[in-house]
Order: sequence, then C-alpha cells, then structure tokens
Amino acid sequence: MADIKFHLNRLAEYTNSSILDEIRRVAALTGTSTLTRKLFLEHSKVSMKPITNRFNSWQEALEEAGLGHLYSGIKITGKMRDQPGHKMSNGEVISEIIKLSKKLKKDWLTVDDLANHPKISPSLLRSRFGSWEAAINQAGLKISNHGKRYDDKDCYENLFKVWTYYRRPPAYKEMNQPPSNVGPKAYIVRWGTWNKALQAFVDYVNEEREPLSQSCESVSVPTVKSRPIKLEDRRDIPLGLRYKIMNRDNFKCVLCGHVQSDGSDYKLHVDHIIPWSKGGKTTIENLRTLCAKCNLGKGAKIEK
Repeated sequence: MADIKFHLNRLAEYTNSSILDEIRRVAALTGTSTLTRKLFLEHSKVSMKPITNRFNSWQEALEEAGLGHLYSGIKITGKMRDQPGHKMSNGEVISEIIKLSKKLKKDWLTVDDLANHPKISPSLLRSRFGSWEAAINQAGLKISNHGKRYDDKDCYENLFKVWTYYRRPPAYKEMNQPPSNVGPKAYIVRWGTWNKALQAFVDYVNEEREPLSQSCESVSVPTVKSRPIKLEDRRDIPLGLRYKIMNRDNFKCVLCGHVQSDGSDYKLHVDHIIPWSKGGKTTIENLRTLCAKCNLGKGAKIEK
C-alpha cells in the first residue's frame, strides 16, 4: 500500500499576486502559444474557482498576468461581464441569500453553496458587504454549523483524522461533514486561510512537536516553561508518531483487519501493546493500530 504523503499540491495562500505568479509559472513551464484552462489545470496548484472569483474570467486573469495573447477562447465583452447581481440592491441580494437557504433547507451557508447561483456570487457579497461573513450575518444565517472554540490540539487532531480518512488533503467543504467535528471556519480564524492551515498541519506533523494550548480564535496566550519529558515516558502519542504507526500497519486494525470508517466501532486508534499503566513505553515497537472495538475490548490486557 502506498504511503500517505503529507504535502500540499496547491498554493499556500490565494492572493491576487500569488495566483498571477502561478499563471505565469505554468505558462513558462508549458511554453505553448495558447494556455487553455485544461492545460493550465494539468500543471497548476490552483483551481479555476478562486481565479474566476478574483478576476471574473480566465481571459481577464491572463490579461492581468500580462499574458492576454495566450487566450484562445471566446472573447468576453463588457456586456457579458454584466451579471444580474451587479444591478441588484443590497436588499435584493440579501433576499437571494435567504431564498437559497430555504431552497437548501438549512440555516447556514458555505461559499460552495453559491458557486452556481445565477445572480450572486461570493465575490459580489465581499464587494457589497465587506466580507462573506458580514453578508451571511445580515441575512440572519450562520456561516457554518460549528460554533465551538477549539485549541490547536483540537484542530490538528481533527485534521489528522479527516486527512487519514480520505488519505489525501481534505477539501475545505469536507470539514463540514463527518468524520470532521471541527468546522473550517475555526482553521480560517486561526491561520488566515485554509491552505495556510493545511501547511501549518503538515509542518507540525512532520516536525513531531507538541502543539501550543492556544485557542484557534486567540492571538497569543502566556506560556509556562516546564522540564521536558522524554517521548517514551509520555502516555499521549504525538500525531507524527501516530501517523508512522498507522502507515506501518497499512491503516488497518492489526487484530481484526478493519480499516478506518465512519462507524464508531471501526475508527482507528494507536494503542500501547504493553499498557502505559503497566510500564509500557511510547515507542514504535510498543505501539500498534487498533480499531475502537478491539481497543475497548482489550482493556488493560497485554496481547501480542
């Protein structure tokens, strides 16, 4: 079974300049006389959605990057750029948001919910109300269905669980559904963007260091220096070490063979073979992957 690689295949942040630099990079890489969307996506670290959200169209993005001569599609005219939402009042825009929430039968919305809306878009909301959140709040809706405050450890643990569940970097919208129990907004508030949150997680797991007890919605907290405890003498197992154990065991329970699933009985844990309470050490040799059912049934018994 191939190893799960903790690395990003996308930009660390989606600023106008970083997106334009990525377009220029791909254009130089391909060296073709035209740069189509399809060719760009084959080599790019950014999808079309943020490009069209920021620059309205692929044609305008190429022009902004100084590569308008590489555009080969239908030329977009000023009339075509006039979307219905631009002629609507703020009140009419809010009404459209409320109508959409009723159609979807939920009291919270995500950016993806508006992706295919014929009249309004996330970029329109940001330009009208200053931010996506301000527009949604004005409509009396919620940003997401997660409202709890989480610290760094909660965020990292949750992302580790979702990443190993999908065996790839999870998408922003996937953090709003099981097995995730921490919504994407917590990561945005803490790290600024979703991709920066992913990068912070990658750095943390690969360095195998301990997280701060800092709130995802805080800027800083006082720290207290304490004498370090050797990893082998600690009961808790850092994420980096847990990944190594799960990867070694092919992400399967070593007792019953079940893989990770939504079912509570078959969620994977990393377990001490000789229990920590009986002198077992937190070392690779004394750790193994168990599903929740086998781990709970084992108790403090020593099984090999």
